[in-house]
Amino acid sequence: MVGTQRDAEEKNSGMGLAVGRPVRSVDARYKATGRLRFLQDMSFPGMLYARMVWPLRPHALISRVDVTPAYSVEGVVAVARGSDVPGENRVGVFLDDQPLFATYKVRYEADCIAIVAAESPEAAIEGASRVKVDFEDLPAVGTAEEAARGDAPLIHEKGNLAVDQLLEKGTVAGGEAECAHVVCETFYSPVQEHAYLEPIGAIAVPGSDGSMEIHFSGQCPFYVRDAVARSLGLPLARVRVVQLPVGGGFGGKEDVPSEICSRLAVLAVKCGRPVKMVLTREEDIAYSSKRHPISMRYRMGCDEKGFLKFADIELTAGVGAYATLSPIVLFRSTVHAAGPYEIPNVRIATRGFYTNTAPKGAMRGFGTPQVVIPCEAVIDELARLAKIDPLEFRMLNALKVGSPTATGQVLDESVGFAETLEKTDEILKGLPGRFEARKLDGSRVRARGIASMYYGVSLGAIGRRIDRGGAKVEFLKDGSVNVFVGCTDMGQGALTVLSQITAEALGVEIGRVTVNRVDTHMVPDSGPTVASRTTVICGNAIIDACASIREHMLEAAATLLGDDAAFDPSGEGVASPSTGKRLGFDELLEVCAERRVDLVATGWYVMPECNVDNDSIQGKAYYVYSFATDIAEVEVDLETGQIKLTGFWAVHDSGRIVNPLASAGQVEGGVAQGMGLALTERFLQEGARVRSGDFSTYLVPTSLDVCEGVRSEFVESLSADGPYGAKGLGEPAIIPVAAAIANAVSNALGRRVTALPISCDWVIGLS
Repeated sequence: MVGTQRDAEEKNSGMGLAVGRPVRSVDARYKATGRLRFLQDMSFPGMLYARMVWPLRPHALISRVDVTPAYSVEGVVAVARGSDVPGENRVGVFLDDQPLFATYKVRYEADCIAIVAAESPEAAIEGASRVKVDFEDLPAVGTAEEAARGDAPLIHEKGNLAVDQLLEKGTVAGGEAECAHVVCETFYSPVQEHAYLEPIGAIAVPGSDGSMEIHFSGQCPFYVRDAVARSLGLPLARVRVVQLPVGGGFGGKEDVPSEICSRLAVLAVKCGRPVKMVLTREEDIAYSSKRHPISMRYRMGCDEKGFLKFADIELTAGVGAYATLSPIVLFRSTVHAAGPYEIPNVRIATRGFYTNTAPKGAMRGFGTPQVVIPCEAVIDELARLAKIDPLEFRMLNALKVGSPTATGQVLDESVGFAETLEKTDEILKGLPGRFEARKLDGSRVRARGIASMYYGVSLGAIGRRIDRGGAKVEFLKDGSVNVFVGCTDMGQGALTVLSQITAEALGVEIGRVTVNRVDTHMVPDSGPTVASRTTVICGNAIIDACASIREHMLEAAATLLGDDAAFDPSGEGVASPSTGKRLGFDELLEVCAERRVDLVATGWYVMPECNVDNDSIQGKAYYVYSFATDIAEVEVDLETGQIKLTGFWAVHDSGRIVNPLASAGQVEGGVAQGMGLALTERFLQEGARVRSGDFSTYLVPTSLDVCEGVRSEFVESLSADGPYGAKGLGEPAIIPVAAAIANAVSNALGRRVTALPISCDWVIGLS
């Protein structure tokens, strides 16, 4: 459904019982006291432990695998490899280019050849080390630029090009002819590690009836179910996946758990016993997917009044050994590369190349933080050339209701970009200076920078087939409410937000509601927990289920109160306006029990239809967009090169803010991760080999590195299709952060930052 902004406000006004309130996380106490049980805390009778066999070389042919030596280790029970897979020895999310077990060729250091089960973790590690594999080494390719060369070694037989996308709107040449100012520059955004608290792991439990049960720490239980069923050759109904509390995901636990769980399932079938594996931090960093490194060439221009006329962009990304989610991630890069601006002529060419490195998958904001960095830098440069304030330049070109995006999609509702800029202007007016560099004592310089972004909520045109979800709601006889949903809580606060939506939709206090973690046997396939879609997908499915329950309750109430019985807006039950009679919820539940009224319902929600032309990527890419504008303030020491983040202000339009407390936390976490991308997180590789093996060499920002008091503001431009007008915030929280910091450093130094992370050596080299 699409409607006007006024329609959205009327439809999504809510009752104010729970939505919009700063509710504390429902599982915070259990986490803080250590009572919440994570994967590491779990065991099953007779459980074995597993370890994978890796090649520890980036590119090679396999000539022989001998697993016999592994059995000489006391405690080793079984070794599984490709020949042991009952179903298909394949795993993949989008392209079918990845074997579950490598059988004839390895394409990166951690390409799994076999997996060993033993009575103890130590025996599994020793057994894995004794598996003998004979290799014929091949030349390795470490970067996309190397892979693109005509004489580059082939990583896959069909070639090194994995993704090839071209967006075209208008004519670049025609737009450039109207320009008074043109900026051309090449930028680079690096690999970024997810750095979640809890490494990836799972337990596979074989059933006596040939079924399989998976307990895992990850984002996408239905991906795992499908992958395990495929590898075991089982119908989906015979595979049950139970999601455990997740110690962070950020996209890194979207694709990889399907591989881990499928290998464990094959091993568990062979052993006939439960098998558990949790990666060490070093293994996780070497093996798991990462943020895509992208080289980005930007040409953009504006006329003498500052109106943007064209954008000509080329993106070259490394996708790693296997594509996994790269087509989806780079589609998002392509769609968002020209920014939240009205530009009549756009060309964006995106190519992703295989490399002999860990696969590059989804990471928070997937594909968007990278392209915001060059886009916002070029916007600043054009504003400088046109002699227009950077914020005013953005306002001049901002998308608004009625504007066409780069894909030609005309935005018809919920466009709060201008409001974020207006709020940002208010903030700047209360601060000394604006964007000018200010000399402090000694060699220190302070400056601010801004960056804006837009973000298509949910999976959009490229993922429309799986963009749906379900929920099951039970109103129990004691007055409590049991909710099952198909999207996961991985620390982002989904359990709390969905509890609030349930309470609002039923008209009860939030203390009555329990939202359970995902069990694929309890709720319909709701797709992946990605793309800031959980609140919208599950929230709407919950509202659908609650509407059915409320209808049944009103029918029961009408037998006592009359046909005009209605729910009390205060959340106290039902009442008849004509008679003044009322029933509290507990009384009403007794009436429903006596009349055997069904108070269990399944809700379902399908995202609005999105479609683009495959050749030009023109059309409706996403059903709605979130917007944001960030201000970063930095202090740069010109002698030491040290950069310190001294202030940060973030203004977001994510529609109705269901939980202001949790939303502020989302923004603060996004700032920390974006700061890492901009300043500290350097993923070291030597050719195709990983050299940043742990957190002593890969530096994640700590609480001492992030400035005190990240300020967040929200402008609520309601979405007609969101639950109570909500859109998405989890991904947008990080997207403009690195760009704002880079622009602030550029303003401090008077030189444009073109590559991240910004090093001390680079700063010193400028002086």
